[in-house]
Amino acid sequence: MANEEAERYFIVIGQKEIGPYPLPQILRLRAEGKLESAVRLRPEQGGPPILLRALLSGLRKDKTARAPWVVAALLLANLLVYLALGMSGAGWVTADPARLIENGSNFAPYTLDGEPWRLFTAMFLHGGLLHLLVNLYTLYDLGRLAEKLFGRLGFLALYLLAGLAGGIASVWWNPWVNSVGASGAIFGVMGGLLVYLLDQRNGVPASVMKPHAISILAMTGYTVAYGLTHDHIDNAAHIGGFLAGMVCGLCLGHPLRARQTRPAVLRRLAAPVTIGLVSLALYLQTPNHGPEFRAEQVFQSSLKRYQQEEKRLVQAANQFLPRIEPSLRKGEAVPELAAKVDAIASDWHALAEELGRLTLAPASPNRTLQHELVDNARLRAEFLNLLANAARYPETANAIAPRVQTVNEAQKANLKRIRELAGSAHPAANRP
Repeated sequence: MANEEAERYFIVIGQKEIGPYPLPQILRLRAEGKLESAVRLRPEQGGPPILLRALLSGLRKDKTARAPWVVAALLLANLLVYLALGMSGAGWVTADPARLIENGSNFAPYTLDGEPWRLFTAMFLHGGLLHLLVNLYTLYDLGRLAEKLFGRLGFLALYLLAGLAGGIASVWWNPWVNSVGASGAIFGVMGGLLVYLLDQRNGVPASVMKPHAISILAMTGYTVAYGLTHDHIDNAAHIGGFLAGMVCGLCLGHPLRARQTRPAVLRRLAAPVTIGLVSLALYLQTPNHGPEFRAEQVFQSSLKRYQQEEKRLVQAANQFLPRIEPSLRKGEAVPELAAKVDAIASDWHALAEELGRLTLAPASPNRTLQHELVDNARLRAEFLNLLANAARYPETANAIAPRVQTVNEAQKANLKRIRELAGSAHPAANRP
């Protein structure tokens, strides 16, 4: 890169020296057969001459040592997770949000309610094929350069710290977010590269720095601007990752081939400490909606059970109620029917208690529906208890008739309100 272009050598031929030439030009002359591998080169900066073949051997070893293995591993990990999720039925072109939550997305109500590991796993999940391809291409394009500049461990630290910081910024900005993708980490790579290029201590020539810096700024600006006009883009994760990457670029960057001194090591430690403290502060002060969301899920399950039980109990009651009226007209007691109707009423009471035990948040969109369903179950139970009492003691039928009428009318009004509310019920899985 810049350092290789900056290296210049004199070509030693006998007692003469020609040059100096940039290293890339010397390599080109060797490739064209215009230089023998036994020729000697003397560094312009000083030092003993070196055989060209020895220099080439060192470059090959250096190139192998600096191969972007971390980038390759990250690309492979993201691809394998996508394939595994797709084969499990979560979707190929567009992933099912509920399945993403099941598999570790950064779903804030869970992340903040004892599952912080989602900040890590979400970095390897993607919302669909296009989302994956864009991130993999950007990671491949920028990650190789970043790994070369920061080193393997430095680049891995930058990537993970930026990804985690982006995830925390995401839940801090939107406590109901369901976020996935490597974008926060990739924006961190952009931020780290930008700071590295601008930091004069790293010795990047202006001719090399300027086009790269402009490209990174343009890409970042466009993506953020695009995200501001599209609801499904998690700009908070992008910005959080970018800022964390800038901190890493400042703390982890060092000139290529520079020897690490103690101050540089201490400066490296500043990156995780700074990002960790800021992230922890945001994490701790973000409201936890986990219990609220889990209560909504329980309500949805209870609502399904209520609907199933309602159908069963209504069918059961319809088998016995038509047989009570003729007995009442004759003044005959039918205790066996009364017992069966009371049993159905007991099931309604149990259903009312089950729903009534749920504690939804005061602001829950389903709270009113819950109360109406509890009232409905109690009204149905009371109506059946009154009829069972009349079937058991026919002489009381006239006395309880007004109450039966009142309960029946209240039940009709209650059912009307339930139908209106059921149309606007909020399934828990759709909250994100």
